[in-house]
Amino acid sequence: DLPEVVGLVEEVSDLSLDYPELVQGIESTLRTLIILSFRAPRTRLMFQLLHRFNPTPSLLRMKSFVARHDYIFSLLLLLNVNMGAFDMNGEDGEGEYEQ
Repeated sequence: DLPEVVGLVEEVSDLSLDYPELVQGIESTLRTLIILSFRAPRTRLMFQLLHRFNPTPSLLRMKSFVARHDYIFSLLLLLNVNMGAFDMNGEDGEGEYEQ
């Protein structure tokens, strides 16, 4: 990452700490994705879509934001567990999906 980008992400993260509407919106979005990950058919296409909309990398760039809102961190963990992101059984996890 470029130093300017890292600094900008940290600055935006610090600014967003005090916006409860933003926090509620992120929490609602994560809860929706978690419910979808439970109800979605376990097909490769569906999990590719879930991975595409997974906000984890973006949110984890905002370290102070996620550290301050432990509920968001918990939701991120649950979402990634449901999506099999921590599954170490296969290299690409293809064995768990229906074709």
